[in-house]
Amino acid sequence: MTCTGGEPLQQGEFLLELLEQCRSRGIHTAVETCAYADERVFRRMLHLVDWLFVDIKHVNPQRHLEMTGKSNELILSNAGLASAIMKDMGKDLIVRQLIVPGMTDGQNITDLAELAASLPFVTGVELLAYHIYGIHKYDLLGLKYGLKEIDQPSAEEMEKHKVLLREKGLRVF
Repeated sequence: MTCTGGEPLQQGEFLLELLEQCRSRGIHTAVETCAYADERVFRRMLHLVDWLFVDIKHVNPQRHLEMTGKSNELILSNAGLASAIMKDMGKDLIVRQLIVPGMTDGQNITDLAELAASLPFVTGVELLAYHIYGIHKYDLLGLKYGLKEIDQPSAEEMEKHKVLLREKGLRVF
């Protein structure tokens, strides 16, 4: 079972109960999170999950703050905690990065490679190409889609980023 979002840790106690019930029934679990969560809840979740996907919005603290309105200090701290605990438990940790041209590419990919390579354990890094599939939903709701003018990254750009990560010895998906 995969718990994804929004952000599953926004309902931390419910998520923990759900994962405990899955564990007691032998159900394999995965959580997709940005890791912006209370360390106590995050740590408990790590002991109940088989696969963890940590979505990094931006590695640079200032750019992260500008993009999300929140510091990435807690996220990076929890990513380090996850890496150590998942390594000890022999579980999988995937670091994810959405590639939005002009926002999360460039130096951020170099910084992501440094971050992932510095962690005690990472199963791999998954790069997700930005897409515009949901624009029509915003139009139907009469909402403004803020990233409408951004192009999707090309296959060549995505491959270039993957090569950079592989050069750091990282497994890339």
